[in-house]
Amino acid sequence: LPSNVPLLTAGVLPVSVLPTGKGGVPLLDGTTGLLSSTLFPALPTPTASVTVSLDFDNSNGKQCTTLAHNFNTNAIGYSAWMREGPNSTDLWRPVPPTVGDGVTNLAAGRTAAVSNIYTNSGSYSSYCTGAKMFDGSTTDNCANGPACDGWFTSDNLGVGQFVIVDLGQPRTISQMQIQQQYCDRTMAGFNMTTSNDNSQFSSIVLAGTGAHTSGAQPLATYNFGPVTARYFKLVATSTGGNSSGGVGIGEIQMYGPMYAVTQLDVNSVKLCNYTGVTRQMSLIVWH
Repeated sequence: LPSNVPLLTAGVLPVSVLPTGKGGVPLLDGTTGLLSSTLFPALPTPTASVTVSLDFDNSNGKQCTTLAHNFNTNAIGYSAWMREGPNSTDLWRPVPPTVGDGVTNLAAGRTAAVSNIYTNSGSYSSYCTGAKMFDGSTTDNCANGPACDGWFTSDNLGVGQFVIVDLGQPRTISQMQIQQQYCDRTMAGFNMTTSNDNSQFSSIVLAGTGAHTSGAQPLATYNFGPVTARYFKLVATSTGGNSSGGVGIGEIQMYGPMYAVTQLDVNSVKLCNYTGVTRQMSLIVWH
C-alpha cells in the first residue's frame, strides 16, 4: 500500500467506499474492516500490489488519466486512494468509484416525491410537480400552467414539508446547488438525510440555511463529504419569514466528487481531478 495509508477501522467505512474486487465484491468486510474471507480465505495480506501515484495540477480546467491493467485475468481487484496535501506525511484515504465527474449534474431530468403541492387556488398542483425542480430552469416563472418551473406548497405549510429526490440508483454526491425560493415561498433552512430504500434514512448529512428575498434567486451551493445513496431527503426547518408561510424550490442540481474514479472496462480505471487544487491519487491493484 502507499506509505501512510490509514488503517481501515471496523464499522467506519460503508460498503459503498470499500475497495472493489472482480464482480463488485468488496475486498474488505464492511463489518470487520478486514480483508474479505471470501476473496482471501487464507491470506492476512494481499500477495502483491502495484501502486501508481499521479499529481494533478488542473492547469487545463480538468485533468484525467486512464490507467490500464489486466484486472480481468490476473488481478483480484483494485482500490483508489487520494491525499489532500502535497506533503509525503499527509494521510491517504480511500476514494469510492463513482458515476460522475464533478461537472455533470446527476439530478438533471430526475424527479422527487413532495409532501404537498399548492392547492389554494388555480390548478398549480397539476403543473408545479416534483419533476419541475430538475428541468434546468431558474427563471422563477410562477405560472398556473405548463410554464411552471418549480415546486411550492400551500399557504402556511412550511416547516416540516419535504422533498425526496430519487436519483434512480445509488450515486456518490458531494455538492448540491439549490434555488431555495419559488413563487415567493422560501426553504430558507433545511436538513438533508439519505437512504437507499426510501424507508430508513440516515442522520443529518447537511444542514442548509438561506434567506427570503423578493424575486428570482441564484442557486446556492452546499458542499459536504461524499455520500453514496439513491434518495436524498430535504426537510424544511425555516421559511425565512415569507408572508405565505409556505416553502418552495425552483431548481435542484447535484454533483459527484470533484475527484472521480471510474472503471471504464474490465482492464482500465480513469482517475480525474476537477478541484483546481493539486491532489495525489494512487491506484492499488490486488493480485
